[in-house]
Amino acid sequence: AIIHLIDPQPACRVPLEALAAKRGFFFHPYALSSAPGIVSMLCAELPDSGALLGHSPARPMQKAVDVEAATLDSLFSDVCKPSDRTLLKLDLQGHELQALEGASRLLKDVEVALVEAPFFGNAGQPTAPDIISFFHRNGFDLFEIASLSGRPRDNRLREADFVFVRQGSPISANARWS
Repeated sequence: AIIHLIDPQPACRVPLEALAAKRGFFFHPYALSSAPGIVSMLCAELPDSGALLGHSPARPMQKAVDVEAATLDSLFSDVCKPSDRTLLKLDLQGHELQALEGASRLLKDVEVALVEAPFFGNAGQPTAPDIISFFHRNGFDLFEIASLSGRPRDNRLREADFVFVRQGSPISANARWS
């Protein structure tokens, strides 16, 4: 497999570059969005998995930094082809639809997508129905719900990782019950 890692956080750059060099991965230090440019991101000074693009208020220990954004198409549309059987995994803390809007060419070559989506979002964040609808309009079926997460205070279902498979893929060809 050819693996590409994408993360715009300044604190993550050195460790991810080292990991990519050690394992033969490719590392891209960009935020993903619908258009290239400079975007504001809230992130910690230490490597963290909770950076947010265009969201407020900041969590404790986060500050706003400007980072370079790229589209999925600009990074991968000339690299991927249908015969690659591409898997796209996105965990962008509510920025998934903006990134997917910048992937109109790439999505034609993606066979499987794994995308995190909340069941209830903050203002402007897409929710599970938004993500499911986007993939359905783009020729994918919801194949599986890979994980579920509840919020700590009452364990209400907060988010899930959804697996989408391109319609017509051999992965979903066998729909038999037993």
